[in-house]
Amino acid sequence: MLSMARVNRQEMAVLETDGQRIEHLGLTLTEAKHLLTQLQQLLWTYQVAAFLETRSRCGTRGAALEIKRQHTRTLQADSPQRLSSGDSTSA
Repeated sequence: MLSMARVNRQEMAVLETDGQRIEHLGLTLTEAKHLLTQLQQLLWTYQVAAFLETRSRCGTRGAALEIKRQHTRTLQADSPQRLSSGDSTSA
């Protein structure tokens, strides 16, 4: 579900073209793929931060939750859609 509670703006690209011929309009496939990759990485970063913020506070009082144990986990992402934690116990 999309929530409009928080708006973050960040300039990702500046498109410059002479636009004097029809074939100069729009993006090349390479430019579009690069722009989409940047957008996915930025969106993923904000989504992870929002997810972690909702899980670090008490739903009733809003107080920060205590840490029961602390350990380091390394996340590897081939793409923003696939994450693996390297933890064999996680499903």
